[in-house]
Amino acid sequence: MVPWKKGAHSPMQRSQSFILTAFIAAVFAYPLYCSPTESGKEGALDASRLSCGLELVVMEDHSSPFARVDLVIRGGAEGQTSETAGYYHILEHLLLDHREGSATIAERVKALAPPSWGAETSAEYLAFRMSVLSSDVGEGISIWADMMAVESFSVDELEVARRKSMEEAARRFINPEGIYEGIMTKRLFSRSPWRRDPAGSEKALKSATPEALSQLKLATVVPSNSILIVAGDVDPKAARLQAELAFRKWKGNQAQGAPVPHPKLGVVRPTWFFLPDPSVPEGMAILEIRYRGPDMATDIQAANAADLWAAMADSADGRLMKALAAAVPSLRSQPPPIIQFLGQRSGSTISVIAMLELGIKPSILKAVQTFKETFRGVEVTAMRANPGYFLPEEYAFARERLVAERNSALGSVDGYCEEVEYAWSASSLDWFSGYASALEAVGTKEVAALLDTWILRNLEAVALRLNPKDAEREAKSLAGGGFEADSAKAAFWWQSK
Repeated sequence: MVPWKKGAHSPMQRSQSFILTAFIAAVFAYPLYCSPTESGKEGALDASRLSCGLELVVMEDHSSPFARVDLVIRGGAEGQTSETAGYYHILEHLLLDHREGSATIAERVKALAPPSWGAETSAEYLAFRMSVLSSDVGEGISIWADMMAVESFSVDELEVARRKSMEEAARRFINPEGIYEGIMTKRLFSRSPWRRDPAGSEKALKSATPEALSQLKLATVVPSNSILIVAGDVDPKAARLQAELAFRKWKGNQAQGAPVPHPKLGVVRPTWFFLPDPSVPEGMAILEIRYRGPDMATDIQAANAADLWAAMADSADGRLMKALAAAVPSLRSQPPPIIQFLGQRSGSTISVIAMLELGIKPSILKAVQTFKETFRGVEVTAMRANPGYFLPEEYAFARERLVAERNSALGSVDGYCEEVEYAWSASSLDWFSGYASALEAVGTKEVAALLDTWILRNLEAVALRLNPKDAEREAKSLAGGGFEADSAKAAFWWQSK
């Protein structure tokens, strides 16, 4: 991944990671609201499709003399096999480093002196982004169009891209969050964990050939599978004309359909594991209960229900949080527990995350068991059985909160681009425009169906992260309670224990 060079923020990192000190997930993947418009009507979105099949979204905002030019392609790890895991990551570097004439694509971008630019390969998309002066928007569009016209790669280009990809992939081994996510992915998506791993395996990266990468590009990096977003200090008519002219020669096959869903049951037997993690303070433990969730490509109604339910359940003053605090004395109130739905095109998850304090009776093992039973066996069961568990005003407040969060994000050009990118790559522009109405359609029946299908008839992965010293002290007790010990030595799907 070429970093998004704008402070410490890297847009669209829709991951499960969270910061211990603040105990806040890196990005809460709640669905998105439509863009603010002069009329204030939901659904107003300046979207069109170019003659080549590329979708185009333009947003006019003259608050600064800059504009974003982003090109996003559906793909990434979701399209991989175990033999090709990491190919999209290599392709990202190949495209940026491809040389036509005297300069590479990346060098042409840098020549515009953009305040920020970068590229990213995720589980679900390949994205190229730049922020430029409004006078350079046309050149920015042309650069991305020229990059898409590339059809073949040399052996030398591949070796450079392969080296960069392998160097970036190696950083996972020193990143506690990357290690943890590798373990969780391997367990929750055990049938095809490579479809959630953009970095891939060393073996697959070494196997890549120029011909294989060219075929991958021609088969999946096509106009009908892509979107161009131009937002900021732009003239919409001029931007549309520039895009039409620049991309008119980009050809390709029809867009691929929705990816094959991962199994609804992420695990087929009780899965409890603990991980020594040096980033966890001594005397503390981080508990996560994670389920497979409804995918946005195949069950958008359930995904909307999951989003609204998570917003209600996550309330610090709500019935669920009070029940958990009363049942588990070692549960820390600061930072408070988190309930989150991470909506994805394929690979959604539902998580409950909490921090527990060691040394408070009962034992950490008993605390985890009680927490899980209180959450699932008592409270979620009650939510399904009792339509009045959440009051009508809680439904209304949660809807208002989600809409307000979307509008807040959409208040800036960067936020607008990130939200449109996520909505389009995970679902569609129609979903982006109609999200508020979709929330209104979620009621007690839809929430009960969600909980019945995705939690009560599902199996969870229970993970406990402890400081290595605490893990050593608690290992025997945890093993006796059904926890398996895991480690960084076998964190990823392609590693053996």
